Amino acid sequence: MGRAWDDALDTFAYTEHVADFDLRTMNAKREALLHEYLAAIGKQQDELMQGDIYVAGPEEAVAAAERFFLELGLHKSRVFVEAVR
Repeated sequence: MGRAWDDALDTFAYTEHVADFDLRTMNAKREALLHEYLAAIGKQQDELMQGDIYVAGPEEAVAAAERFFLELGLHKSRVFVEAVR
């Protein structure tokens, strides 16, 4: 869906990011790794924090990602999460 929006809308940018570690079972170490991964993406893509964030993945992982972005100061209305199996 993101790719279709990226093709159709001039003001929409879609970039897919896939973690290089298993997110199906979260623990404190994996959550810390996920936060490091998301922080690195944010540093590479300054515009990331200017728009809406869409996250899909295992339930615990998307909850951790949502917490990360909310703690950075994004409003909850700009962070969209969808748990998938």
